[in-house]
Amino acid sequence: MKLKMVTVVCLLVASLALSGCLGTRNKTQTLEYFNSWKGHNTDSLLLSWGNPRKATTLSDGRTVMTFGGEQGKVNTCRITVIASPSGVIESVKPVGMRCGVSGEIDPAYPRP
Repeated sequence: MKLKMVTVVCLLVASLALSGCLGTRNKTQTLEYFNSWKGHNTDSLLLSWGNPRKATTLSDGRTVMTFGGEQGKVNTCRITVIASPSGVIESVKPVGMRCGVSGEIDPAYPRP
């Protein structure tokens, strides 16, 4: 009986550990997916994703664009893109369930 209990506990611990690893891998894959835009021109991004919901030019000339993240909606994907003054994408930060961090990547945001 004691051996059975130890076996069950070990199996539970192993399954929890594996699920944590899968979640990390999924998050890593999602970040790689969106980071594939780094180094590309914003014109390519805009042609692929459409107009951002919000765009701001910083004092140093860089542009910050926000895609998605509709207010009042749960499980949306908000993506912040920062581009150099010449329009080269420097960073892409996805936030939200539909960004693929815990599920499928929203088809509205294809790779370059």
